[in-house]
Amino acid sequence: MAELLTVSPTEAITMQVTEEDGGRLNAFAIEPRMEVMEAGSSSGSSKMLLIGGGLLVLLLVGVAVGIS
Repeated sequence: MAELLTVSPTEAITMQVTEEDGGRLNAFAIEPRMEVMEAGSSSGSSKMLLIGGGLLVLLLVGVAVGIS
């Protein structure tokens, strides 16, 4: 059985609802659509995040060496 839940006046979401033992209801959300990315479509922000993470690791190693 499916139950209609109203989110806003213009939008409604249908959720899968099952009844478990003891009469409890269990609702499953609708999964979002998958987005396929092209091989070369990574932006510069992901590279900057990787460089920033590497620098943070080096900084933390330096602090740990300085403390010990």
